[in-house]
Amino acid sequence: MNGLLVAWLLAAASTSRLTVIDGSYQIPRGDWNYVELRVVRPATLAHCQFEVDGGKTEVRVTLLKAADLEAMRAGRDHPVLAVTAYAPAGKLRQAIQAPGEYAVAIENRKQTREAAQVKLTVWLESERVARELPPGRRAAVIAASLAVFVALVAYAWRKLAGSVR
Repeated sequence: MNGLLVAWLLAAASTSRLTVIDGSYQIPRGDWNYVELRVVRPATLAHCQFEVDGGKTEVRVTLLKAADLEAMRAGRDHPVLAVTAYAPAGKLRQAIQAPGEYAVAIENRKQTREAAQVKLTVWLESERVARELPPGRRAAVIAASLAVFVALVAYAWRKLAGSVR
């Protein structure tokens, strides 16, 4: 039972999901708004999920660098990292290689007649997964495991030897 608990705790500690945006946003018809997003670690996976309350209005969600917001405001072409189609609900996932300032824009520009109340959730996950320990750390783990094993065997030997006499 304790081994299962330790395995579960190690698995939970290895996942690095961090919810950074979880809210509801009112987007007027024919308009857009954005939420700032700061990424502090390199090789991060950004996940975004949205849903329009009522499901009648369709919106589009765009992930872009914060520096490109001014071009978006002016209606000029600008680079985007990821974009969804206009829909009442959707998801996007994008790898972000460099830390920095980003933004998630919610657009209600499609020919709609009403404002959209959008539930938006954004979470970040570390894209890097440890595959193998470096040689020095591997040797330290092996040595520590061996020391614990020898200590347990010695303890069991003393207990068993004492009960035989």
